[in-house]
Amino acid sequence: MTGVQTCALPISITYCNKAISLKTKDLSINNKESLYQAYNLLANIYSKQKQLEKAIAALEKAIRLKPNADGAYYTMGILYVQFEEYDKAREAFNVCIRIGPNGESRGVLTNYATQALEKIRNK
Repeated sequence: MTGVQTCALPISITYCNKAISLKTKDLSINNKESLYQAYNLLANIYSKQKQLEKAIAALEKAIRLKPNADGAYYTMGILYVQFEEYDKAREAFNVCIRIGPNGESRGVLTNYATQALEKIRNK
């Protein structure tokens, strides 16, 4: 990550939090989607900053808004692997797999989650 990208991350967090505070006042369908996207983006930013606990908290909020968010579960599994919390990682990957074709990725992430589970099978 370049210095410019590193400097931009705190600004991005500020804008995401501002968007979230504005969107939580109106939980219509369109705003729920926007709010979900904001939490997902926030999780991505925290992940890049190695603030894994904050990234997971943001993903949990995204999932509450969109329970069939297989991408959020997959990402959460990856983050738990980084924390070496393999039971939680397995749980997240298994939910991603169960959502399967009903999720946002239309089942594309099912194979990736299955492969990730195989890699941590003995951990």
